[in-house]
Amino acid sequence: MKSYLSTITLLTVCWIILSCGHTQKVKIEAGVSHELAIQRKAILSDIHYKLSFHIPTSVKENVTGSEDISFTLKEKEDLQIDFQGLIRNNILVNGKEIKTVHQDEHLLIPGEELKEGHNIISISFVSLDASLNRNDNYLYTLFVPDHARSVFPCFDQPDLKATYNLTLTLPKEWTAISNGSLEKEEELTLNSDSTALTHKKMIFRTSDLLPTYLFSFTAGGFKEKTEQKDGRDITILYRETDPDKVAQLPIVFNQIALSLKWLEDYTGIPYPFQKYGCVVLPGYQFGGMEHPGCIQFRDATIFLGKNATPDEEFNRLQLIAHETSHMWFGDLVTMKWFDDVWTKEVFANFMADKVAKEQFPHVNYDLNFIKTHYIPALATDRTEGTHPIQQELANLNQAGLLYGNIIYHKAPVMMRKLEEKMGSEYLKEGLRIYLKKYANDNSTWDNLIEILDSVRADADIITFDREWVKGKGVKSIEWSLDDGLPNADGSDYARYLLKDSDEVARYIKLFESQSPDPQKRLAFAMNLYENFLAHRASCEQAYDALWKLKDEKNEQVLSVSSSFLLNVLGYFPEKERIIKEKELLQAAHDHPIASYRLALWRWLTTSALSEEVNQKIKEMWAGEQLPFLNERNHMSMAYHLAISFPEQWEEIIHKQRERLTSDDRRKEFDFVSRACNPDQDVQQALFNSLLQAENRTIEPYAAGMLSLLNNYRREPFNNRFIRPGLDILEEVQRTGDIFFPLDWCNALLGGHKSKEAKAEVERFLKEHPNYPTSLKNKLLQAAFTLLNRE
Repeated sequence: MKSYLSTITLLTVCWIILSCGHTQKVKIEAGVSHELAIQRKAILSDIHYKLSFHIPTSVKENVTGSEDISFTLKEKEDLQIDFQGLIRNNILVNGKEIKTVHQDEHLLIPGEELKEGHNIISISFVSLDASLNRNDNYLYTLFVPDHARSVFPCFDQPDLKATYNLTLTLPKEWTAISNGSLEKEEELTLNSDSTALTHKKMIFRTSDLLPTYLFSFTAGGFKEKTEQKDGRDITILYRETDPDKVAQLPIVFNQIALSLKWLEDYTGIPYPFQKYGCVVLPGYQFGGMEHPGCIQFRDATIFLGKNATPDEEFNRLQLIAHETSHMWFGDLVTMKWFDDVWTKEVFANFMADKVAKEQFPHVNYDLNFIKTHYIPALATDRTEGTHPIQQELANLNQAGLLYGNIIYHKAPVMMRKLEEKMGSEYLKEGLRIYLKKYANDNSTWDNLIEILDSVRADADIITFDREWVKGKGVKSIEWSLDDGLPNADGSDYARYLLKDSDEVARYIKLFESQSPDPQKRLAFAMNLYENFLAHRASCEQAYDALWKLKDEKNEQVLSVSSSFLLNVLGYFPEKERIIKEKELLQAAHDHPIASYRLALWRWLTTSALSEEVNQKIKEMWAGEQLPFLNERNHMSMAYHLAISFPEQWEEIIHKQRERLTSDDRRKEFDFVSRACNPDQDVQQALFNSLLQAENRTIEPYAAGMLSLLNNYRREPFNNRFIRPGLDILEEVQRTGDIFFPLDWCNALLGGHKSKEAKAEVERFLKEHPNYPTSLKNKLLQAAFTLLNRE
């Protein structure tokens, strides 16, 4: 270690000496700073990556690669190339070998080794595994927001778009997909290490301009299906083996084609990339990711189980439309810097809602918009962890913390208000101007605001932007019923809080004396729930009023009211909760609406405390698989039963494993189910293992295990996990993908209800007054229910 550090120090000194005469304008630091991004954008253009990767058969062997980065340099300056992996040989700059200086995740190229105009830098390297998402017989890359630099040396910032040639040397039985078209597939020439006996080459070329976070490839043991829709080939790779699920592919193809046609019509721009392809992945950590030509989807959202609910059907279309919308909003026109990442997400959601409105005409669109966006937006905006839609970002290594309900759900609420303010045709006109002006380029939200303001100057878009985009939080309005029913149709984005429980009782009685439309019934449930969380309504008041809504006929209202009902139930003392669980079990059997029965079954089979209820669930589970629950529901039920009946945990887990039909689901089950072991020494060891980054590589599995270890039945023992789980949160953020810090916090804290657990979180916050703001926000969002308990 000493000699290695000495070598690095010597090389750094050499680099500084070689750079003498050139002012080093940008500090060398880990990540990609905004300062560095601005400097490189000013001097670089015409970037092309010629990449080759060798993917070994065994995941224990490193993925290696080589590349030529070519670019035009405006002026000779010292250049930083982003890379977190290992360099195999010295770097070639325009054919000349130079010493490799690798410092703070950057390769340092002295300006005097470069030339104004065309340059080529050649590098051989070893990739890090995390963003390759390697499994035994497949892998997929996921580089958003700044993880391309962990796999290959690059300029890892969104406003340096490039073209790519990609050669993959991979096992012969594998297939692959990337952004570009497959140019050729060829056998290898036999060589001394006999690689040709096991591997082949696939060569892809793309002429599309893409930032590094949108470059991607997936390779492995996949099935492939291609259909032609409207004269365009659409290809889907998948690993699903259940014939009933695979039979859903025609629906997926149709929804892709419908989304493409709608977006072409709305934007006035034909599909802007070489091809449309996608991959459906098990254990995927996002809902989807918009890589042009090789979109990635989570399998559980695309392949639905038997008796899928209307919400699940609707969500599948919304996901497909969301990722397809990104082809125009985010991919064709990309944000200049990740502080505007929300712009691509707001338009993807906004357009997906419009697509879904046409494809599900029987769905009440206004009602669904409130359900889909208002409710999750308020779930974050009411907490102390809220933030503006538009956030500041100094370094891309913090960009993942910008994601969440505010950009995915409050931003679409803002867009709908903006559309109402401007008029839908004026907004469409502004967006078409924006897309054409910045096509294959980068822009900012403020660029769009300037265009919209020019299209509709009398709408005062600037003031609107300041209030909705740059401000934070949701208004809390103290309200008296003497002034009328609060937010009667739910369209106002605000919390209307009544004086006390007596005023709430008046509100409930007043509501019950009327026959409002479905949107007003939804608004009633929302207003009541907000007053409950603000401690204006008691548990009993809120639960009883929401329980009466079980007779609701509208499935959207019923879905929301049941969600609120079950959340309120979590606040009850155990004795009272157990009584109500018996009522829920009866309703799960005989309620006339299937989606409501399913919601109750899913909750009871993962959360019931009542020994009597759990015994009945176990008896049903021990027989045949319940036809109204899918395989993943049965996995969750087995976890719950194994924890509820610790003396039978091994029998339960073994039986459920035998029922699983997919190797991928067995892999997940084997990882997560270990947390059902009642031995506290084992639980401690499993928790300790999650503190090591290598055991968190498949993040949904890790979150699933952590959630079981922190199951509410295991308090107070598992309170000891809270502090070390919070202490490692910054490392979780550094080593994980964009949604994982919040997922980690939710899994760590979601099962806790005790005063001791609440005190542990409060103590952590008090002892860390200067904790990174964005990460603290995630913690406060996840801890809201625990901290809100009285």
